[in-house]
Amino acid sequence: MNLQLGRRCLIRLIIFAVAIPGVLITYLCMNYARAVSAETALESSYLKNISNLSAYLENLDNALTKTIYCGTAAAFGEMTATVWREAGFAKDALAGLPLSELNLENSYRLLSQVGDYAVSLNKTVSQGQDLTQEQVDQLYTLKEYTQSMRSQIVLIEDQIRTGAISLQKVNHAVSNESSQEILTLDDSAEEMEESLSDYPTLIYDGPFSDHINSATPRMTQDQPEISKEEALEKAAAITGLSQEELSDQGDSAGNLPCYSFGNGEVSISITKQGGYLHYLMNSRIPSGSAISAEDAVAIGAEWLKQQGYDSMQDSYYEINGNRITINYAYAQNGSILCYPDLIKLTVALDNGEVLEVEASGYLMNHQQRLELTPGLTAQQAADSLSSLLTVQNSRLTVIPTSGQNEVFCWEFSCTSQKEEQVLVYINAQTGAEEQILVVYTDENGTLTM
Repeated sequence: MNLQLGRRCLIRLIIFAVAIPGVLITYLCMNYARAVSAETALESSYLKNISNLSAYLENLDNALTKTIYCGTAAAFGEMTATVWREAGFAKDALAGLPLSELNLENSYRLLSQVGDYAVSLNKTVSQGQDLTQEQVDQLYTLKEYTQSMRSQIVLIEDQIRTGAISLQKVNHAVSNESSQEILTLDDSAEEMEESLSDYPTLIYDGPFSDHINSATPRMTQDQPEISKEEALEKAAAITGLSQEELSDQGDSAGNLPCYSFGNGEVSISITKQGGYLHYLMNSRIPSGSAISAEDAVAIGAEWLKQQGYDSMQDSYYEINGNRITINYAYAQNGSILCYPDLIKLTVALDNGEVLEVEASGYLMNHQQRLELTPGLTAQQAADSLSSLLTVQNSRLTVIPTSGQNEVFCWEFSCTSQKEEQVLVYINAQTGAEEQILVVYTDENGTLTM
């Protein structure tokens, strides 16, 4: 009996010894397959964004051409709206690429200005004025640089498809077989950025005009300068990282000088004067969507409050790739919404982490406005509204002009006979109709045009 029992135990041990490595190998193979599948899906997503960016730039080029040759104000208005829309789509596609460690200032500036400049020109044409030769020349210049950018993107897309460019997050991948250097997406994007380095200054009456970049930020102009050590301490507190985990990424000059820090995945910029957060960027890609838009908006508001940004109210948001980007504006006295004091904040929908913050609007414009007593009641201001609109609600707001000024307005949220949502801004002192925005809402958020 003992001999038989011993044999059984030995057989079982042999079976376990053979089976356990097999199970482990199967488990590892399954995990590897999942990782490869996830990586393939991620690269497909990046390639789709590249393809979309190429298509948007082509549409933008065509729309610019048509804009130049429009013969009526109505056609001009339609084409400038197309320019604005395609430029915005292109910016979103560019933002969806894994290029967080690069400073694509020229690329974003071009896409911001081309759409905004078209809108600015439409205001001129809609008032019965013809474009000047200088304005036509500027449209040709924008078209030329848009074509140059698209040529670079088409080349990048082709090189990705042929394997000449790697989408891996490495600086320079070298093939062991051929010892030949393989370009990365960062390399090619950097070349594109350099090709736009001589992009000329564009001055016009709009929020992306280059003259605005020389304005003095109201938040920092009277604040004392902090040291780099103090800025690092603030950066660590905001990111939740230790000071040792954040390396110095240099200083920026201009009208909003900053200290910058990062660790490869996270980048953060702190103003030299006053020590305010300028921007935060985390390149982590959310893995899913487990948080509702409403909860994400609340998370963003609480995060801003913890950072010292009180009385911020959300206005609109947009969902893109398991990320929600929310616009928050300062509410003076808790009720008057000051749209120029804007902070854009992005929350990951998988775990509620704040991934990005952009506070330029707030830093440039925030102030306690003294003269915010309306000369007109809401009812009096409503007399300037179209009879085709039905008012749902109203509130006092401060809105930016297309240049660098502000207008105190009554904001009327209306519906049309076609059930369209329309925002109309009536000057709270004069009753002039300052701005009209059509609101488009879907499952991904809200867009105003």
